[in-house]
Amino acid sequence: MKNQYPEFNIKAFSKFSNKRLAEVRRFVSHCKKIDGFDTLFYWESIKNRKNLGINEILCYVADELVGYLALYHFEEHEIEITVITHPDYRTPSLHGLLWEQAKRAVAQYAVDIKRFVFTCNQQLLPLKEYLYRLGAECSEYTYKLALSAKKYPQVVMPEKTSPLQLRKATYLDVPALVNLEMDCFQVAEEIYKNHLFKTLEDPTKEIMVASLGEKIIGKIHVQIEKNNAFLYDFCVEQDEQKKGYGSFLLLHTVRELFERQVKKVSVDVIDEQDLKWYIKFNFECISIYEHWKLTPCIDPLKEREKQLEALLLNFHCHQVQDQLSLTFYKH
Repeated sequence: MKNQYPEFNIKAFSKFSNKRLAEVRRFVSHCKKIDGFDTLFYWESIKNRKNLGINEILCYVADELVGYLALYHFEEHEIEITVITHPDYRTPSLHGLLWEQAKRAVAQYAVDIKRFVFTCNQQLLPLKEYLYRLGAECSEYTYKLALSAKKYPQVVMPEKTSPLQLRKATYLDVPALVNLEMDCFQVAEEIYKNHLFKTLEDPTKEIMVASLGEKIIGKIHVQIEKNNAFLYDFCVEQDEQKKGYGSFLLLHTVRELFERQVKKVSVDVIDEQDLKWYIKFNFECISIYEHWKLTPCIDPLKEREKQLEALLLNFHCHQVQDQLSLTFYKH
C-alpha cells in the first residue's frame, strides 16, 4: 500500500478528448491485469456523451491516474455509476472522495434523481464494502458470457427450422425492427428508431434478422471490435418463441462471426434462465457484475452551497480546474 494520506487531484469532464479517453482505457486495462478481473464500463456511451453536465470524474496523485468514476443517465430519474480505483489506493477515503464528487455533479442536473445504481464486479470487495456501509443494497446481477472459437466446434448445430430465413438487416427493415423491439422490450419508438439508423450507419455494427416469409420474427445485434464480437438486443417475437428459432438465429450468427476470424463472442444476460440457455451452447460465465441501488439524500441547494464555500476556500491556494473540482484533497 502506498502513502495512506496522498494528495488527491480531482478533474471532472463532460466529455473526454480522444487522448484522455485513451489514457483512461489504459488505466482500466492496467487495473484489470493486476486484479485478474474486469470492471464494467459502457465505452460506447462514454465515447458519445450528450449530457452537458459532468459525466467523468478522474482522480490523480501527482501525474498518476488512480481513480475513475463514470456517470450514466440511461433512465430519467436514475443515475448508474461505474468506478475503478488503483489497487494501491483502494481505500474508503478515495471511494468517499469520488462519491462526493458524483453527488456534486448530480446536484446540478435539471431532473430530480431518485436512485443511484452502482455497477461493480462481484470480486471487487473494497468497493462492495464501501457501498454496504453507504447503505446501498445489491439488487440485481449481470452475467457476462463468452464463447471462444476453440469451444465452438463442440457446439451441436440445430437443423434449419424451415421456412426460417436469415440475413443482414437493411434500412427497409427499420419499421419491422421497431415493432419487434417494442413488442419484446417495450422501448419508445422514436428512441429505438434513432438507435437503428445509427447502428446501420456504423461499420462496426450489424443486425441479423430471422424471417418467416416476409415477416421478421427475430433479430440479434452484433458489435465487432478487433477480433471480438458482442451480441445484444437479441429477441424473438413472443408468439414465435419456443420453436427453435432463437437457437438457430444465435448459432448461425456465431458461426458466421467465427468464419470471419472473430476469436470470441460475448453477451450479457440478467436472467438466470437465459444464463442456463447460453451455457447449453458452451458459453462460459467469465464475469458477474452486481448492481447496488442507493436512494440519494441530496439537497441540491445545500450541495451548491458546499461547492461555493469550497471554491472560496481554495481560490487563494489552488487553481480551480473546473466548476466542480475541489482541486487538492488530503485524506
